[in-house]
Amino acid sequence: MNPSLEEQMDYEHLKVQPKQPPKYINEYFIQQTLEVYYRCNVVLRKCRFYCATRPGETYSSEIYRVLVLFTLYNRRKNGILCKPSTHEMSLIVKDVKMSFKRKEGSNEFMMHKYILSRLMGKLMGIYPDEYSMEVVNDHERVCKVSADCLLCFREKYEVYVLEDLTRMSFCQPNRFDGLDLIESQYVMKKLAHIHAASMVYLWQHPRAAGIFLPSPLADGIAPSSYLGVSTFEGMRYAIEMVKRWPGFRDIAERMRSTMEQFNRRLTEVMAHKRCAFKVLVHGEPWAKNIFMKYAQRGSDLSPRDATFVDFQMTFIGSCGYDLNYFLQTSVDFNVLVHDRKTLIEWYHKQLTRTLIKLNYPIEKIPTMTMILHELWHFEFIGYYALLVQLPIACMDEDTTTDFRLKCILNKSERKKFFDIIYSYERVQVMLYYGLRRFAVMGLI
Repeated sequence: MNPSLEEQMDYEHLKVQPKQPPKYINEYFIQQTLEVYYRCNVVLRKCRFYCATRPGETYSSEIYRVLVLFTLYNRRKNGILCKPSTHEMSLIVKDVKMSFKRKEGSNEFMMHKYILSRLMGKLMGIYPDEYSMEVVNDHERVCKVSADCLLCFREKYEVYVLEDLTRMSFCQPNRFDGLDLIESQYVMKKLAHIHAASMVYLWQHPRAAGIFLPSPLADGIAPSSYLGVSTFEGMRYAIEMVKRWPGFRDIAERMRSTMEQFNRRLTEVMAHKRCAFKVLVHGEPWAKNIFMKYAQRGSDLSPRDATFVDFQMTFIGSCGYDLNYFLQTSVDFNVLVHDRKTLIEWYHKQLTRTLIKLNYPIEKIPTMTMILHELWHFEFIGYYALLVQLPIACMDEDTTTDFRLKCILNKSERKKFFDIIYSYERVQVMLYYGLRRFAVMGLI
């Protein structure tokens, strides 16, 4: 007898616990979602809600994993009425916290509701062997742009029901050590595919750009917000730490001056005039938002695909934003130092190849020089990602628990938190190398 869905799930690894969601996310809501997705009648046999993340791991939303056993009735395929069939499924429900819901709209909603499926359609048309349907499940593909969205709505609440990537052999890469060269190439390739498909979409539908809000960072970071506390207090801590390093006193003073002008410089960098060509920017392409699929080759596991989750920071802007953010937060130190050029050239090759296949005007295809210019113009995003986001990306499980609440509410707890995350070996090594590089460049 095959193991059940619950028996197959590695609960010790996921560390999930039963959790009761808010009243508007219930069994009836899951049933409605499945009926919309399958376009037939659905009877739930079992529906259980669990925590999908550890406490403190997300601050802007609550994430639930839902294990469902259900039967489909009156389903039609190719116009033929099918017999009732029973299925098991694992779903992810993302409930955006009201305090983080943007009144003016949501780019993440637009991505899941309208855009991602269109980008996927373009990529399926030119790379059928990579993005074709697998036979294992009728909703699983060999390669993916993102998790498929079964349902999303944005009224009083903002909720997304997504397929569970962990049920399709995807898992998060090692964010503590950073991605190796092959893993990084898969991520750069997927970024190139998404950026290229979005360039073509925006070229074919120029009015579509008007539906997207500016980046949440476009007007700077409010010092009193959660992100502001995390950013500016983190910078202050890093400056004091770096000042004690031999030979870094001058760099620490440059960092202090940069912090005092941070919002002005950030808004200048984020201005649209900086972009030579526009793409749909993910906004947070760090290892926490990346899922990898691996294949067994002999005794080793080798990457097969990379995909992204969490599009709440998405906006229309420069590829240089995503590339700098990813390189500074997610790549192994030795790969960053020795293979940065290789990765950028690989990204450009995949971007060019995809644009040509999608019949994008040849004269509009970015050159390698243009890619390097975009990277240069957005190095300040790399500085921000290195100084503020990398230490958070490297957090271990114990540090993750409730850290965000402690950071905001309690200065002594905040100090303990920074003591931990800025002491990680990878963070120290990356800062030692990266800050010297930024100083030589004149960025700080």
